Amino acid sequence: MLSFFSKLSGGVQLQVGETYTKKLSANSSIGTSWSGKIKDTKIVQFKTVNSLYHGREGECGSGHTNTYIFEAVKPGRTSCKFVRDYRGKVEKTLTITFVVSKNKKKKKNEENEKEKEKENEKENEKENEKEN
Repeated sequence: MLSFFSKLSGGVQLQVGETYTKKLSANSSIGTSWSGKIKDTKIVQFKTVNSLYHGREGECGSGHTNTYIFEAVKPGRTSCKFVRDYRGKVEKTLTITFVVSKNKKKKKNEENEKEKEKENEKENEKENEKEN
């Protein structure tokens, strides 16, 4: 994971294919829970959402941590708004902005492929000239 949060850019900077993880604590036994909604799922998607219970097996009243893993799918800008409910009322909101750019490695590979194609074309032209 190569992402980082930047106040200057206004969000989490990702390249296509990278992931970002956000952990949020809750305790459903006392009525707190988080839910999240991504504005544009064509740019960023939930890859996985896991919940880890902090108590012992069979023990009631312990909290848990929800782990949300986002994956950058396409260049662009979007956000995810989380809402923390406490017994049916909104207690807190959290918005994460994502700024997704093209995968630089992929772009570099594409540029290298184009250069190879041009070199092959030149070689083919030279060979064609020799044959004529």
